[in-house]
Amino acid sequence: MKKFLFIISLMFIMFSFSGVYAAFNHIEVSTQNVAVDGAQKKFEVYNIDGNNYFKLRDIASVLNGTGSQFSVNFNSEKNLIEVSKGKAYNSVGGEMVVGADKSASAKESPQKIMIDNESKELKAFNIGDNNFFKLRDLGTELNFGVDFDSANSRVLITSVKATEVSNITNVVAKIYEGTMYVEIDTDKPVSDYSLFTLTDPNRIIIDIPNSNNKVDKKEVDVNYNGLTKVRMGDQGNSINRIVLDTEKVFDYKIEQSEDKKTLYLALSSSFVLKNALSEPDKNLYVYNGSIIGLPEENKSGEENNDTPVLTGNEAKISSITYTASTNKLKISADKEITYSASTMKNPYRIIVDIQDAVLSIDGDKTITPNNKNVKSINFSQDGVNKVKVVIELKKELEYSISEKSKSLEVILKEIVTEDLVYKKLSNSATITLYNVDEDMFSVVESISSNKYTLKYDTSDFNPKTETRKINDSWVKSIEITEGKIIIKGQEETTFNMEQDGKNVVITVEQTGSTNNTTNNKDGNFVVLLDAGHGGTDPGACNGDDYEKVYNLGIMLKLMNLLENTDGITVYASRTTDVFIDRQGRLDFATSHPEADLYVSIHNNSSTNKKSKGTLVLYHDNPYEKDYGITSKEFAQIVSQELHNDLQTQNWGVADNGEQIWVLYYSKLPSILCEVSFISNDEELAKLKTEEYQETAARAIYNGILKAKQQMGK
Repeated sequence: MKKFLFIISLMFIMFSFSGVYAAFNHIEVSTQNVAVDGAQKKFEVYNIDGNNYFKLRDIASVLNGTGSQFSVNFNSEKNLIEVSKGKAYNSVGGEMVVGADKSASAKESPQKIMIDNESKELKAFNIGDNNFFKLRDLGTELNFGVDFDSANSRVLITSVKATEVSNITNVVAKIYEGTMYVEIDTDKPVSDYSLFTLTDPNRIIIDIPNSNNKVDKKEVDVNYNGLTKVRMGDQGNSINRIVLDTEKVFDYKIEQSEDKKTLYLALSSSFVLKNALSEPDKNLYVYNGSIIGLPEENKSGEENNDTPVLTGNEAKISSITYTASTNKLKISADKEITYSASTMKNPYRIIVDIQDAVLSIDGDKTITPNNKNVKSINFSQDGVNKVKVVIELKKELEYSISEKSKSLEVILKEIVTEDLVYKKLSNSATITLYNVDEDMFSVVESISSNKYTLKYDTSDFNPKTETRKINDSWVKSIEITEGKIIIKGQEETTFNMEQDGKNVVITVEQTGSTNNTTNNKDGNFVVLLDAGHGGTDPGACNGDDYEKVYNLGIMLKLMNLLENTDGITVYASRTTDVFIDRQGRLDFATSHPEADLYVSIHNNSSTNKKSKGTLVLYHDNPYEKDYGITSKEFAQIVSQELHNDLQTQNWGVADNGEQIWVLYYSKLPSILCEVSFISNDEELAKLKTEEYQETAARAIYNGILKAKQQMGK
């Protein structure tokens, strides 16, 4: 019965997705009731392939004045819809007008849309000369909630509570009696902020939610009294970050003015603010400039001799060139170059400071290459005798610097976290070698010993991956030696190598098997595990801590528990830090018709740093009744186990509808576990420990065993 249902559901998915590449299949006027913040509203809505599509301006008009408000402008010159979150919407007329059925005029729209100056790929349809967008896409991008009230058959749209947004108007560094401190001024009271530190390098970081940064210069070198630099960055969701780079770890202190319009962050826990404010002219040095400059005088009142002056011995920077084909930036001078290099995030930058140098280049001081890695390269005279080169990147890259007698070469490289990935499937296994050509390898296959050897020149390919002991149904081990990869198969296995785009894929199968998925031959209970995010998709972040790391850590521990349990077979979407798109995750879930349960591991995040606890998501499907348990029942079991073992706040379970692809399209009982809030510093500290990850894995494991028992397996 399950096999039959799987075939039917797979055909449904194949036909549904065909519209992604061709025309859509079905469109009709939606009769769906819609409530906005509890109030019934009448929209013009079309149901296209099972999804509700709304006019953008209708949504903007009903959310105007809430914390989810946004403005809409059409740039006719660029044929571009421009949306700004947090700004009031100006009506153009015709909003919330429901006309006649125009479904016959529907066609897929190539309309470009930009949200907060960032281009977005949102599917749209032009119906009656209006653009309609998928409601859940708009909710995700524009910060409003979308849910479905099954009891009353209503779509629920919920806005975020309106919060007064403050503007950061000035950031000034000062010193009082030897202590550096930074004043952060805002035009409205700041009721909430978060503060944390990082080491290697040392940083003190303050995040201010519900704010706009109105200070022009976002990064300035200080290099005075332990404070080396002040940086600013937009973290998204109206959160602005101010970073103090310091020479060492300081015991810091933060205070607010009585009107809460100024924050004072000092590099000393003994700092007394009232003393500094009561004696503003004594031992107080204001660092001027857009944010921070140099002190007008030193503390002793003696003449300041630290101001740089030209000596005539500076290196003259005569040429700065970038070659996109080799990803190299060359800086040339008339003599040897002395430099220092650093990196920044949000956005990603590589910064090269050249000391004792003057810029001797006429014309434009910006290079704008047309490639996937570099956004721009800017160079300027930074002070009297220092040249600054800033490489602004489109994504994070590795770099190295090669020094010549009169030049520097900055070499940019793609970050490769994995160059060899082993993946176990239901009736085969694959070994993927990334960014290589099969012509680079000579192959020796030993049928008698089930050994497959790839020989290569280490100048062409030098994998970082170490020897792995696998020992599953297909592979015993993968040995990596100098210029050689040896794959040792189990008895009666065959190997096949082929080029797949930029990668080489080696498929390992049992003799006589095919690539067609089959039912579970050993009769085991089959669990599919998925670690959320991965590779270039970090998931939620808290400083330099990424959700993908803890998702994988918990999943691997859960996988180990299941693999060591008799009668259970487990497959994982990923076991290393690799990126999988949502279609890849869906393919993983639907390529195992023998599977009984699907579990995805995630960790939650919120702009409210105090939010914590566990949540389990599901989406009930009528086909699940054949399994002996529903997704909701499975979610409730695991939710209770997590709450009992982790002893944290229990957010219970929630039907996430169509928002999560795999839960929506999967036909077997499926759940997504939000184990903890990575945005909560207390829960993040726990997540970093092996003990907490093990406890979470054990709780989910116990929930799986209880579900298995309920299913009569």
